[in-house]
Amino acid sequence: MIIGNLTLDEIVMKTKNKVYKGVLGGPPAYSSKPLYSIFKVKPKIYTTVGKDFPEKYENELKTISKLFIYKVEEPTTKFKLVEGNGRKLFMLSFSGEIRDVDFNVDSVYMFSPVYREVRFDYLKKAHTLGLVSLDPQGFLREVNEEGEVTLNFNSELLKHLKYIDIFRTSLDEFSVLSRGVSIRNFLEKTIKSGCEVSVVTSSTKIYALKENTYYEYPAYTNVRVESTTGAGDVFTSIFTYVYSRSNDVEKALIYAIVASSFTVETVGPRVIDEGKFYVRLKNYMEFLGY
Repeated sequence: MIIGNLTLDEIVMKTKNKVYKGVLGGPPAYSSKPLYSIFKVKPKIYTTVGKDFPEKYENELKTISKLFIYKVEEPTTKFKLVEGNGRKLFMLSFSGEIRDVDFNVDSVYMFSPVYREVRFDYLKKAHTLGLVSLDPQGFLREVNEEGEVTLNFNSELLKHLKYIDIFRTSLDEFSVLSRGVSIRNFLEKTIKSGCEVSVVTSSTKIYALKENTYYEYPAYTNVRVESTTGAGDVFTSIFTYVYSRSNDVEKALIYAIVASSFTVETVGPRVIDEGKFYVRLKNYMEFLGY
């Protein structure tokens, strides 16, 4: 189950002088396409959108997922992403909280809020029923008067780590939450707080810890990067799925690294060709010496 809002994004690529408008976005979109195309898994999606959400996107998602969509009068959550030398994010609208989630219909839960649509008590409830993974971006985001999104420390989030089995942070999120400690020490702190597996991802390396076993892998970089948007969502969803089936951190890391490498090659959520995925997976494992 994926819990997070779908979005409609405007992506501005300054260095390439390109602008994409009305792009389907949000963790459920970026996650469901690779889960279905690689593993033939139709994840359950809980999300809130406005009545302006395009029917074509809704129909598309219904073919690859079980969509539980809550429609409100407010407009669908919209972001403007400016990619160039660095990355700036602006929130243009917010459709609101996700409601009426039936946690009993699944036993694996990926929480990936984009702003404030997920309540903290959802984490606790899901934890009593199954495996919980969290990308905390939505719990860290603040929006100023100009709509610009920044990341800020959230002490309440840290109090809820005991309800999280898989905690995946980006390098930017790690920087906000770590308060200056090293990546290794941060991973150790999150494990001591109750997480089963903790992961920090960057564009060059991936770091993970489970119990006392530390993992460090290079990113798959033999790709032409078009846009990094959505790569973290794909990583988290593939890692969560593979780990839930295998309880194998190494396998989950390798699969997630390879799957997310496809995402950066295009703008927007993409289907990953199953054959090409396993060829790239084989190449990456040979590079690692497996």
